Amino acid sequence: MAIFSCKNGGTQGQLCLAVEYSTGNFIPISIKKYIFRLNKSADQKLPKALNDLGLYFTGEVNDPKKALSLFNEAADLGVPEAHFNLGTIYAAGAIVERDIEKASHHLNKALQGGLVETRAELNQLEASIKTVLLRERTIIKEIVKETSAPQDITAEQVFLDITEKVYKLIVANVAQGPDGVEVSDKGTGSAVAITKEIALTNCHVVKDADFVMIQKSELNSLAKVVKRYANDDVCFIRSVDLELNPVGEYRTLNSLRVGDITYAIGSPSGLENTLSAGHISGIRSMEGRRWVQTSAAISPGSSGGGLFDKEGSLIGITTFKLKETENLNFAAPAQRFVEEVKSSYAN
Repeated sequence: MAIFSCKNGGTQGQLCLAVEYSTGNFIPISIKKYIFRLNKSADQKLPKALNDLGLYFTGEVNDPKKALSLFNEAADLGVPEAHFNLGTIYAAGAIVERDIEKASHHLNKALQGGLVETRAELNQLEASIKTVLLRERTIIKEIVKETSAPQDITAEQVFLDITEKVYKLIVANVAQGPDGVEVSDKGTGSAVAITKEIALTNCHVVKDADFVMIQKSELNSLAKVVKRYANDDVCFIRSVDLELNPVGEYRTLNSLRVGDITYAIGSPSGLENTLSAGHISGIRSMEGRRWVQTSAAISPGSSGGGLFDKEGSLIGITTFKLKETENLNFAAPAQRFVEEVKSSYAN
């Protein structure tokens, strides 16, 4: 009935179908069909379609100029979410030059439009404005110092730091064969150390496995699943013999911004310590759960690995990619699970 209603809804029907293809409530998810219908709706200048298409161009397509044009069109038509997106883009300065005045203008428009969550962004922006003069003075002092200011952390430096925190998993089942016990259904995955004993991985990696082994280079240890969050596809595992090297900092979900640089590390196809780079493409809600979308590649065997920012702080646990698409990769936000591990399994 819902799809029949969409098909008979004229211009609004195109947007209705786009939503269905993106959520999969009544029909299978199809990114190509979602974008096709969204483009049709945007051609008719439907405000929500313009805004949603702008989000697509900030993420997967990575065309900031096109995204800004769409957001501005939607904002001119009174879409609070478009003002919010423009405000956060100008505040972050990730895909365009930072412009505090434009950021403040659009965030205030979003707040006036009823987006109460904009207040937190405005508070952060106002605090930033108050410290501009102090920052400028600090920069001047740094410039005149005889020693050079520290350089930005390179991708190589990030890799050298985070590679020690991400481990390869080997999972397998055992069965009684004609010649005794045989190992079968052997597979690989990844895990991120949170304490010296506890690591996070995806539940689908360790599901139904008779044994799990955690590995770093030539070091191995059996591991046991100690907690499962099946709906989030995140499991806690405990290393039996091997002392783990835990991550240091982690990012809160609210601190993440579209355009942030990301690095994914795991063991795709069993290739330990494989690094891929990208950006945060969006923060998505699917089936009642939040996901971090990234253009950093995720492949089979990467599941359970870590998604990190440019400083080496943990963002999430790399979980899945949408099939038959390019660079639509998703990670479970790490904040909630890291905080639970640190409070309940501290060592």
